[in-house]
Amino acid sequence: VTGKVKDATNQSPVVGASVKVAGTNQGTTTDANGDFSLSTPGSGQLIISNVGYETVTVSINNQSSIEILLKTSSTGLEEVILVGTRSLPRSSASTALPG
Repeated sequence: VTGKVKDATNQSPVVGASVKVAGTNQGTTTDANGDFSLSTPGSGQLIISNVGYETVTVSINNQSSIEILLKTSSTGLEEVILVGTRSLPRSSASTALPG
């Protein structure tokens, strides 16, 4: 099945949305145009999710192409954790570095 995931408000493509086949570990993400492609059983269901949007489950019903509209989620993130790294020359490090 192929498809396109769009924002329900402004019809813009949703980039990086997760598209999974329900009950399996098979899935993909949408590209820069909101498009995706998956090999699926004709009677399965797709679960589509993305940060900031409500998760949607749609039935495939033997369709070869599906358009999915995601609604903006009314609940926001409560906490964001950032993890970063920094490169230092050995001479600036205060602890032993593995060789």
